Amino acid sequence: MSEKNILELIFIKAIEYMPDSPMRFKLSGSVGLRGRNLPNDIRTVQKALNNHLLYLSPLQRLAEDGTFGSNIHRSKTLEAIKLYQKEVVGLKHPDGLISVNGPTHRELNGLVGLPKKIHTFTFHDSDYQLTRPVTTLAECLATIPRFVRTELHVRLMNVITYMHYHGIAMGVLPGIGAGYRTFQQQYREVSTNGPGESVHNYGLAADLGVLEWGDRNGKAYFSDYRLEQMGKMPEYAGLPAKIWHIRNRVEPIFLYPHPPGKKDPAHLQLFSTKYSGKRLLIRTLEEVVKGTGVQYREGSHGYYECYFPDIDKWVMIGTARMMWSGTIKNANAAQTAMVQDHMRKSEQVARWIKLYHRF
Repeated sequence: MSEKNILELIFIKAIEYMPDSPMRFKLSGSVGLRGRNLPNDIRTVQKALNNHLLYLSPLQRLAEDGTFGSNIHRSKTLEAIKLYQKEVVGLKHPDGLISVNGPTHRELNGLVGLPKKIHTFTFHDSDYQLTRPVTTLAECLATIPRFVRTELHVRLMNVITYMHYHGIAMGVLPGIGAGYRTFQQQYREVSTNGPGESVHNYGLAADLGVLEWGDRNGKAYFSDYRLEQMGKMPEYAGLPAKIWHIRNRVEPIFLYPHPPGKKDPAHLQLFSTKYSGKRLLIRTLEEVVKGTGVQYREGSHGYYECYFPDIDKWVMIGTARMMWSGTIKNANAAQTAMVQDHMRKSEQVARWIKLYHRF
């Protein structure tokens, strides 16, 4: 089976659990206060509510354990049912009961992008409102570039799909290197990371931001950077942080956003942010020089050191940019050519190498 077919199969399985899916969940009996509360039905409702966490903020993800606990009145699941009935179904007096084919059951089964009864998405406990995106889901998914690794591609599809069904059009931001980035592109990038020092060089990172959103006055805004600018306006202060928070919790185990305070909130990577770019490059170079006797290691001040077997000595050779361009320190012509060759081969290795958290 080709990689394209595998991606399509995984995506079909993922989309089945999205709110607007043609799959409908069935209940054998009522769930909630004074309900029949069969364990399988409770678990089904918990899964459905977890698919709509956006409307249950600030509640956390529910345990899908098929129970209300020892005291149903203190149950997080009951709290979520009532909040959903109030915020989405529009019940003035939520009763905490999901009847088979009743209003709450039908609403959970009938979402198409946003709740049918509202035209804008409203953040819980705030005045922020977003209108339905004009950008289609297919257009959002089409922004995922080639050469990102399969596992990242699938995670990005899940996040983009989830956000789109909840009124926010997200995608990989336009521009060279927002997904996979070659070593040469990294070399030209105005960044502290040189070739081989960015997770983008490994097909394991993407800049996933807001492509389009509409405000409560009917105005449409495009691109993540516009969102950041709007966030500086008093009436939208704090809005970007809320959107990032929602996005980041869709795939929290697999996607690592930049920590709060960083200048690049759109950046997501399938690799923990605690590992430095220099460690990534060293790991890749180790694969290239395996069995040759040559070794690489981190030096000081952003430089690298290389062990040349012919002179039996560790030498400070320069930064990753210097190694890529051939302006290497303390090396003769043959050694310089060898280091450049290792860097060129590292770019190919970076496309497939397994990066374990052990380092």
